[in-house]
Amino acid sequence: MEHYDIFISYKRKDKETVFKLKDYIEKNVGVHCWIDLDGIESDAQFANVIIKAINDANVFMFMYSHAHGEIEDYNTDWTVREVNFAQTKKKRIVFVNIDGAALTDWFVLMFGTKQQIDASSTIAMQKLCKDVKKWLKVEDGNDIEGKKEEAILESDKLQAEERDSLRSSISPIDKKYKEYGYTIVGEGKLIISEEDVNTIKDDLSFVKISESVIKIENKAFNYSHSQLIVIPKTVRSIGEDAFNYVHNIEYHGTAPGMPWGALHMNVFIDGDFIYADESKKEITGYLGEASSVKIPRNVETIGTLSFFYCHYIKSVVIPNSVTRIGESAFDGCENLEYVKYPDSLKYIDWAAFRLCKKLKSVVIPKSIITIGECAFYGCDNLKAVYLGNPNAIYSKEDFPSFPEHAQITNIS
Repeated sequence: MEHYDIFISYKRKDKETVFKLKDYIEKNVGVHCWIDLDGIESDAQFANVIIKAINDANVFMFMYSHAHGEIEDYNTDWTVREVNFAQTKKKRIVFVNIDGAALTDWFVLMFGTKQQIDASSTIAMQKLCKDVKKWLKVEDGNDIEGKKEEAILESDKLQAEERDSLRSSISPIDKKYKEYGYTIVGEGKLIISEEDVNTIKDDLSFVKISESVIKIENKAFNYSHSQLIVIPKTVRSIGEDAFNYVHNIEYHGTAPGMPWGALHMNVFIDGDFIYADESKKEITGYLGEASSVKIPRNVETIGTLSFFYCHYIKSVVIPNSVTRIGESAFDGCENLEYVKYPDSLKYIDWAAFRLCKKLKSVVIPKSIITIGECAFYGCDNLKAVYLGNPNAIYSKEDFPSFPEHAQITNIS
C-alpha cells in the first residue's frame, strides 16, 4: 500500500489549481500527497478514509481560497473538519493561500499562528518544499543537470574568450559593492562546487564570485545563509539549488532557472541594509556589524531571515512603520538582549526570534494580531512577556510561540 506523507485539504471549486500545486510539491519534495480526487465535502461515508489519511500523514496542507470565506457553517464544512482533526492529532499544519484571499476572522482566531504560504510566490513555494524536505527528512538525489551541462566545459579556450569579452561589464558591480568588503570565492577556478564552499573558512556573509568562474554547481552555497552573493555575467551555468536559502543574490547574466533557491534577487542596497527593491519597504538583509541596530523609517516589513544569525547584534529599535516581522527574521541572534517593538506591529511570524537566548523580557504592543508558532522558541532566558493585546492569537501547545517557562502578562 502506497504511503502518503502529506495530506492536502481543498475546496472542490479549486480543484484545477490545487492539483497543479500538488504536482509541483510532489516533484520538488519527492514524496506522495494524499488528495481526494473528487473533493470530499458532503459524503460522510468517507469519513474513515479521511481519518486514516490524516493519521498516516506527517504534514497537513490547507489550500485556502476565497471559497473558504463563503463557508456558512464551520461545524459542517468538511475542510474545516479536516483541519480541526489534524490539529487534534498534532499534525504540522501549513496554510497555502492559492488566490490571495485574506483569512476570515474565524480562521485567524483558530489558525492564525500557523505557517502561511503565498502560492503565487515562486520563492515562497520553493522555501515550503525545502521546509517539507527537512520535516520529512527527505534526502535529495544527485544533480540531474550535471551531465547536461558537461558540454560547457569542452573548450577552455572558448570559455576564456567569453570571460575576456564580458569583463568590461563586471566593473559596475564591483564599483557598487566595493565599499562593503567581500570574500572572493572561486578565484582561478572554472567551477564552484559544494565541497569547495564547505572548505572556505572565511566569512561568507558577503560573497563575490570570481570572474574566472563559468559554472556554479547544484547546492554549492546550500544553507550558507549568505547575506549577499554577487555573481558576474561570466557565470553561464547555475545548479537548481545552488543558492538554497541565500538571502540575496545579484546577477544579470543569462543562466536559466533563477533564483536557484535564493530568497531575493537583484536587490537594492542603501547603507548597511538590503531591500527587496528601491521602495525600501521590505528589508531582506543586513551588511553591517553594529551591536545596536536602528531599522530605518518607512520600512514596513522585516523580511524572512533578514538578520539570521547576526551574532553581534545586542539591541534593535523598530520604527512605527513596521507591521510585520517575517519568518526567522532574527533567528539565532544569540546576543540580542533588547527589542523595541513599534506600536504599528501586527504580525510576528514563525520562528522570528528563535534562539535569541539573551532576551529576558519582551513588551509586545496592543496592535499585535498574531504571533507565529515557535516565534520565541529556544529563548532560554525569556522570563517575562508583556502582551498589549489580550486577544492576540498565539500558539500554546503543539509548537508554542513562547517558551513554557515565560510568564505572560496582559498589559492592556
